[in-house]
Amino acid sequence: MKNFFSKIFTKRVLITYCIELAVAGLLVLADLLTKIYIWGGIESSGDDISLIEGVISFVAVKNTGAAFGILENSTRALGFVSLVASIVLGLALPVVASNKPKQLLNVSLVLILAGAVGNLYDRLALEYVRDFIYFELIDFAVFNVADSCLVVGTIFLLIYVIFFYRPVEKPKNTSSGVEND
Repeated sequence: MKNFFSKIFTKRVLITYCIELAVAGLLVLADLLTKIYIWGGIESSGDDISLIEGVISFVAVKNTGAAFGILENSTRALGFVSLVASIVLGLALPVVASNKPKQLLNVSLVLILAGAVGNLYDRLALEYVRDFIYFELIDFAVFNVADSCLVVGTIFLLIYVIFFYRPVEKPKNTSSGVEND
């Protein structure tokens, strides 16, 4: 067990882990600040902000569900899922960093962690998620910075799994002529 932890928590891994947590923290901060200033400003004034007429605007939406309005009024359950995901991802980052460098995998996990934590904060503190970015051109679901982190992180994770992931082959025991499973 000691070898397991000493392999994972090398100086390089700890530095990488701290950098990844700092980046995730900055993304969560960006999410929260945009929710405070953009969403809060729109919500208090009642006026939407059109960035490009007919293309993109800021609107204040209280989302009690998940992406695209599914699982509406499931804030507590979604908060629990976000909490568990945040803990698992936070604990997985040093394990991933201890293996061969996998920058795309690490970036995807940091983005997903930041998105989960950003929306978790809203669910726990407000019992809804503050969404405000609206692509009018395609009538896309209203979203926020945390949602963007989740989507981009998931896309990066899928790219990693499809194009770069290779399972580690277990060594074969050739002394007895029997393969180990």
